[in-house]
Parts: sequence; C-alpha cells; structure tokens
Amino acid sequence: MALGAMLVMSNARVTFIDDEANVINGAVTPIRQILSAFWSGPAPFDHPPLYDFLLHLWLQVTGGALDWLRLPSILFYLTGLFLLSRAAKRLAGEDAARIVVWLGALWPYGFHYGRMATDSPLCFLLIAGLTLAYLWFVERPGIGRWCFAHLVAIALVWTSYFGWAVIACLSFDYAWRKRGNLRRVAGPLSATALILAAAYVPLWRALLGAIKEIPRFGHSPLATILNAVFDFYAAFVSESVAPWFWKLGIPAALCVACCVAIVTRHAPRFTRQFWFYALVLFALLAAAGIINARRLLGVSAWLLLAVSITLAALPRGIPRRLLMASLAGILFVGGLGIIQRNYYAAPRLIEPWKQVADEAATRARFGQLVIGNNPSFFFYLTYALHVPERPGGWRFTGVLPDSVTYSGVFEVGEWVEKGHPIEPYVYFVRGAPGPQHAGPAWDAEQWLRAHCERENEQLILPDPAAQLKARFFPEFGDLPWRIRVLEFHCPPPVAAH
Repeated sequence: MALGAMLVMSNARVTFIDDEANVINGAVTPIRQILSAFWSGPAPFDHPPLYDFLLHLWLQVTGGALDWLRLPSILFYLTGLFLLSRAAKRLAGEDAARIVVWLGALWPYGFHYGRMATDSPLCFLLIAGLTLAYLWFVERPGIGRWCFAHLVAIALVWTSYFGWAVIACLSFDYAWRKRGNLRRVAGPLSATALILAAAYVPLWRALLGAIKEIPRFGHSPLATILNAVFDFYAAFVSESVAPWFWKLGIPAALCVACCVAIVTRHAPRFTRQFWFYALVLFALLAAAGIINARRLLGVSAWLLLAVSITLAALPRGIPRRLLMASLAGILFVGGLGIIQRNYYAAPRLIEPWKQVADEAATRARFGQLVIGNNPSFFFYLTYALHVPERPGGWRFTGVLPDSVTYSGVFEVGEWVEKGHPIEPYVYFVRGAPGPQHAGPAWDAEQWLRAHCERENEQLILPDPAAQLKARFFPEFGDLPWRIRVLEFHCPPPVAAH
C-alpha cells in the first residue's frame, strides 16, 4: 500500500513518454476494431492487444482523466510483485519473499517503468503469475493447476509477443525436470502447444508480421553490445544515473557487475535456472535488435527473483556481505538520481512537456499557429486544450493531431505536406528524437527561418549523451537539447505594384 501510494503521488515527476502517448491514443479505438486490425494482419502494433483492451475499458470508466491513467499499471506492478514474492516463498522460504518485496519497492527501475501506461507492467504481472502457477503445478500436478497455468500463459502471449520465449523457457525447464521419463513429458507439452496455438489464432498473422519487422543487426556490432550492456545496467540502476556520469555511474556499474557475478556463482540450484533464463531472454532481445529499457520489466521479474533468493540463501560470509553491499550501492545510486534529477541517461523521463504544452495551449487559444513533432508534447497539449469540447464535460477521445483536431495545431510532417499554412505568429516546438539536421522537423525549421522572423528561442533540458548517441547510434538523433521552442513572426507578403 505504501509503495502504491508513493507511485501515485510521484506520477507528476515522471513524464508520459512517447510509448505511453501512442498506446493511450491507440486504446481509444473500439475493441472490435483493434481485434479486426490484428486479424487482418500484419497489424502495425509492437505488442498484442490484451493491454489495449483493458486500457480501453479503463478509459471508458474514467473518461481518460490524466491522474488515473497509470493506476491500472501501478496495480499490475504491485500485484506482480506480490505474486513474485509468493513464488520466492515456495522456492526459498519467507525470508526470500520479504526480500523480493523490499527490493521491488526500492528498485529504481521499477519506480520508473512499474507505473508506465504500456503493456510492460501487465507483462511483469503475468510472468510473475505464470512462474507461481508453474511452481504450483510442478509441486503437485493436477488438472486445476494445469488449467490455471494455461490461462495465465494465454494472457501472457496476448500481452507480449516475447511471452512465447518465456513459455519456451518454462517448457524446457519442465522437460529437464522430467528428463528421466520423456514419454510422460511429451503429452503435456504437446497439449500445451495445441492449446496456446488455438488460443492465438486471431493473432498469428500479426505475430509473423512483427517477426518480419524485427530490425536485425540494425547497429554495428560494437553499438549492439554497448546498447545491450547499458540496458542491462538500466534494469538494475534504472536510467536515473547514466554510466557516463563517472562519479556515480562507475561505482553503480561495478555494483551491478559484482551482483551478477555473485548470483551466477552462488544462486541455489532450484533458482539458478530462472537467472539463466533471464540472461538468455536478454541476449535474444539484444540479438534481435529490439532491446531497450522500456521492454525489460517483464524479463526483469526473473532477475529480481533470483537475486532475492540468492541473498536469502547465502550463509553469512564474504559473498553475502558483498551482495548486500552491491545491492545497497545500486539502490542508493538509482535513488539519488531520482531525487537529484541531474544524471538521467534518458531525459525523456523528466522532460517538462506539461509546462511547454500549457504555454502552447495559451498560444493556440489566441490564434497562433502551433507546430510540434513529439508525441508527448501532443499528449499533454490534448489535455491542456481539452479537445474536442463537449457540452456535458470533456472526455479523452484521442491525442492531437492524430485522433482529434484543433484549429492551428499541426504535426510537423502534416504541416509540410499541407503546403506550410501560416499565421502571423508561429510557436514551433521541436523535441527528440532527431536527427538535428534532417527530417521533417529540420525542413520545417528551415522554411520558417527563410520566410519569417525568429523572435525567440528557448533551449530546454540539455542531453549530456548527445555526442555519444551521434557517434554510436546516429539514428537516435544528436539533439544537444531535448526541447527547443522557437517563436516566429511571419508578416504578410508585400503586395506587388
């Protein structure tokens, strides 16, 4: 309850990122249309639709009230943490269960992504629930427990395409446990495959389309390795302290390395498999080119489980003290970054889009042209303008300018395509991602500079990693500032005599 209250009260400190804006905008679509898009596949979605269904119902109940949008995700995370603690109790006793709860409550990564209005918290809940259901079934097989595990598995693959890899790990684990009697294993596993395949019929085309869209080897080998190492680091410390802030990042990285080494060496036999399954899943995400910090919450459930049980099982001695010190260092550095807000590797989590959108809404109401390129900006602008207006009270029906419209508000690409419609005053908001000197945002800025007079420019929130991104990940952009606001005065052309 305390963790849930803290997450709710601190929501304003964590910006709604572009993933959330896109998911919330898509969830406004009626459930029948969402499912139809998947059925006709390959659907242009990066995750199956179960979370979208639940979020759609939540939007209907709450009217899309901003303060309530993340509440389901917070509840998913809290419930998943509880179920993970029950799994730890079955594997290693009450001490392990308590450690799971405490580490999950103090986990800097969970502080950020356990609240996100995306499918990740639901995926975390379902992986934790499936782990517990699997342990129940292995402990005492029965038709009721078997059916419950399959219901959770179906929900998981309807929430995340990567759920299939999680189920493959558990299937391998079951076969390994029963390797002395393969005939008895083949039947249950075959039945599981048939049931999941049948339950997935509406989504098979979408899954195949998603597999084809995987950006394999999109980076150089060095960039791929660096990205994977950073994301693994972020799964422990979070993005609140980047490794390139040496005074904090290097000690935090050493703590992560020490923690990984100790768990790899000393994890109990009945827990070690979950640790290695998690590492395998991380490696698969990295090899497929789709690993990023936003996708790791579900997979991290097994990391949290293995670390907690290892700490509970270690006898007093140097390894236990080192593990405790490493975890303390990780939690301290990540927590300090959250409080200080000066060391973020991903400033998108603290970008002040609400303040920028409030000012843009004022300009739009006075008839100025507002142009932007960032989904988070348009998300907050939608709430600032309360569009579309309704006589019976405003309800969220989609994000500007994709699902709803407001006179004089344009996405930069749309504005360019429509031939640069203009007003005497233009409020141009350019945010990440880049690149800085290419793309529709760059083209629009150059057109405005050529045809209008720039009156003001605000540079908001520097990105300390801009040079590193430009060097190793140029496709991520090289914007030295996360937000640039440019104000233009566009006088009418002088009539020819």
